Amino acid sequence: MLKRYCQRPAKLENLTLADWAAWYDCTGKPYIKQSDEVDVDGLPLENFIDDNQNDDAAQADKATCSKTKRRTKARIIRSVWFNKESEPEKHYRELLMLFTPWRDEETDLLGAFSSYQERYMLLTNVINEQMKQYAVCNEDFNEIQQDMNRIEDS
Repeated sequence: MLKRYCQRPAKLENLTLADWAAWYDCTGKPYIKQSDEVDVDGLPLENFIDDNQNDDAAQADKATCSKTKRRTKARIIRSVWFNKESEPEKHYRELLMLFTPWRDEETDLLGAFSSYQERYMLLTNVINEQMKQYAVCNEDFNEIQQDMNRIEDS
């Protein structure tokens, strides 16, 4: 999914990874109607026969994602949701990846900053607006996780 997101069309330049995963990413293969026809050997007839067929996954992605179309219903997106206290840099990197637009993970996420947390602080308002749409229960989940850690420590 990350490769397809980085290679998204220029018209979707300002789209975040969360938006891409929920509304645009095309991971499925095109629908091929089943046929009841059989070959001379009595086995089902093959739908596509070509000696030059390329099974490369990148080629398959380009073929199935040639036209980017917005879905009518958003997908549910899943993420790790790193704990802010125990793994702060992973936590802020994840938020930047999901809720800010980027093309090159190495250069665009950090920008000119020395840490993901510094970059996050600059973009807090933008990220919080995106999180309202996709991370509705995140705060509740973090509280539950902290309560469970306290119980385990007792």
